[in-house]
Amino acid sequence: MLIQFQGGFAGKNCTLSAKLLEGSETKVQFFPEDSNALQTFKISKITTESLKIVFEESTDFFGRIIIYKLDFFS
Repeated sequence: MLIQFQGGFAGKNCTLSAKLLEGSETKVQFFPEDSNALQTFKISKITTESLKIVFEESTDFFGRIIIYKLDFFS
């Protein structure tokens, strides 16, 4: 997974939830840095019908998060 935030408006303590085709759910936590850099997080290959990213915290005082790029690839 690739993700790029606007510096100062990044997510912290993030969780990626994937609903698998057989009905179960898997969750992966990741911890982005507060920067404008394109960040890579390795996630095992899965077949899914839906994805959800939960940003439990933000580096911004008001909780805003700005994503410039989000990409999933195998």
